[in-house]
Formats: sequence, structure tokens, C-alpha cells
Amino acid sequence: MALSIIYILFLLSIVTFQSIEFQKRIINSPITNLFPYLKVHHVIVLSKPNTRNIYTIDFTPVHQSFIKLLLGKTVQAEVRVRNIDVYFNTSDVTVLDLFYKINKDLTHTQSVELTKHVIHKITDDDIKIKIKKLQNWGSKMNLYKNNCQHFSSKNFDIL
Repeated sequence: MALSIIYILFLLSIVTFQSIEFQKRIINSPITNLFPYLKVHHVIVLSKPNTRNIYTIDFTPVHQSFIKLLLGKTVQAEVRVRNIDVYFNTSDVTVLDLFYKINKDLTHTQSVELTKHVIHKITDDDIKIKIKKLQNWGSKMNLYKNNCQHFSSKNFDIL
């Protein structure tokens, strides 16, 4: 009896240890400043526990082609990866504010280069491998078939 309790506690400790290998969450953010309360864009936040270093990952149209998206057209998109120097439990509002400041004035070319630079500078191999898998998502977005919410729901479990 005592041996079985010890065995169960051992298994629970393994499951607990594995479940905190990465911290991850999805932040709902506005798709445009014109409608700040329309929070339908998904940004994935990924971090190792107890580190002051998070990665934000999202799938977004390249030229903010909202009209084309609403009409059901397929537009050019990118997977953005950004590194933000805050703890994982930092509020969503603060994370999004920093995320938007990083991306505010970037051209598409600069954004792609920044993503490459961020991935190159990741020193944790586990995080680097997981983020590189997300880069294979593709570069086409469609509001109804392949959008940021599809990206986050299909890739959240991979992380």
C-alpha cells in the first residue's frame, strides 16, 4: 500500500515536472487600433519557467489587408517571432504594449529580418526547435481557412 502511494507520487511529480517545461498562453489582441475592443487576433506567448525572457509568436497579414481578408481573399502573411524582456506572468496589456512598440514602424522586410535575428539568438535549443517548427506554417492567410486563430489553435499543442 505504501509502495503504491510512493509510486503514484513519483508519477505525479514527473507529470508536474514535464508540464512546466514551458509556460505558454494565448493573448487575445485587437486586430486594429480602430476597434480596440475587438480582440480576435491571437498572440502566443512562450517562456521557460522563472526566466525574464518571453517569446511572442503570431501569424499576421503582411500589408494589413483587412478588406481583402473580409472579402475572403487569400493574402500574404508571416509568422512573427519577437523576444520581450519580461517575466511570463507580466500582464497581457503590458506584453501587448511592448509587442506593438517593437512592430510599430517595421516594414515587411525588416519584420522578416527581425524574426530571423530573434530565432538565431535563441540559446535554448528546446525553444528554438519548437519555434522553428512554427515557421513552417506557410505564408498565406485567409480569414475563413487559415488565420491567426487557426495558427494558434493548431500550434499551441506543439509547443
